[in-house]
Amino acid sequence: MKDLYINDNKCCGCEACCNVCPKQAITMKENRRGFVYPSIDEDKCINCGLCKSVCIYQNEVPKTSPLVAFAAATKSKDLIKKTASGGVFSVCAEKILKQGGVVYGAAFARECHVKHTRVDAIGELWKIQGSKYVQSEIGNSYKLAKSDLQQGKTVLFSGTPCQIAGLKNYLKKEYDNLYTIDLICHGVPSQKMFLDYVATLSSEKIENFVFRDKTRGWKDFFLTWKEKNKRKRLHNKMSSYYRLFLTGEIYRENCYSCQFACMTRVSDITLGDFWGFEKVHPEKLNEKKWRDQNWRGISCVLANTNKGIQLFDGVKPELYVFESSPDKIAVSNGQLKEPSKHTAIREQVFDSYEKNGYRAVDQLMMKKISKKQWIKSKIQTLVPLELRIRIKNSK
Repeated sequence: MKDLYINDNKCCGCEACCNVCPKQAITMKENRRGFVYPSIDEDKCINCGLCKSVCIYQNEVPKTSPLVAFAAATKSKDLIKKTASGGVFSVCAEKILKQGGVVYGAAFARECHVKHTRVDAIGELWKIQGSKYVQSEIGNSYKLAKSDLQQGKTVLFSGTPCQIAGLKNYLKKEYDNLYTIDLICHGVPSQKMFLDYVATLSSEKIENFVFRDKTRGWKDFFLTWKEKNKRKRLHNKMSSYYRLFLTGEIYRENCYSCQFACMTRVSDITLGDFWGFEKVHPEKLNEKKWRDQNWRGISCVLANTNKGIQLFDGVKPELYVFESSPDKIAVSNGQLKEPSKHTAIREQVFDSYEKNGYRAVDQLMMKKISKKQWIKSKIQTLVPLELRIRIKNSK
């Protein structure tokens, strides 16, 4: 069973093969760029073929076109500060948890490592809130979710589209008590590169890392973390890692030919930031609540199945919401039309990374930031969000 995948762009690292192997013969190992791929221990392998039967590149995963689309944001000012965009995932997750169900999502674990985690109490939901711009380790989450489903528990499983596809191929059947939410995914960097980046931020132990601290707003957000009991922050435009993520230079190989970067979806609900909201729905800016939300965060929602509509209908009372369209959402969410693209910079970045580590990459990217950008970012750290909203709305 040596030929589990053909080449690097034919494996997304979903770990379905690891979860299904009856002999635990498959482990995920890093390649020279830090991306993980399945490796088979031939001494343990019994050639059962189960690993190939769940591979999303060797077995088609059913997709469906969105049935309806929305713009949405939680009415809770406290909750929206903790979420990446409009807080729709958190509201859906709370609903499932209140019904006695369980929720799976990406969480920061030991030393900023990102791993899929099972949550069964609202008090633990904070672990899987917010964006993690790195590939999450699935671990045994598929196995745990299957066990929960077989016990009759309602399960909400969230992740990238390929992770949801891996789950569905692993389960090999439809469960009425399973709800899935995927993201409009740009692509995923490796855990190794992210952890190497974190190491450049401080020589001290870093805790409570947040990719999108919206204290100063949805679009001008910060990366924040705690070290020595002090909160540190860095404007997103001043982060070499975030800049490389945004321009698509550090994703794994298959992301640039992703089969899920299209309008047909693999999950019950697809969520994302409603970027370009003010361009496609300018009429909504006449309403104060949407003007304010355009600073605090707005989610776009694609309900792709009847189960997705049912779940979303159940949380509408907790949201500001109105019907939009898939086409309007796709205007500024390009991954609903095609995969991300990279430039020649990607090879330059990885060449520097392989030879001299992430500090060389950081130096390479910081040279591209102008003094004007530095000054603007410093000013943005000083002006409170509520004041910025009042100034903008008074014009």
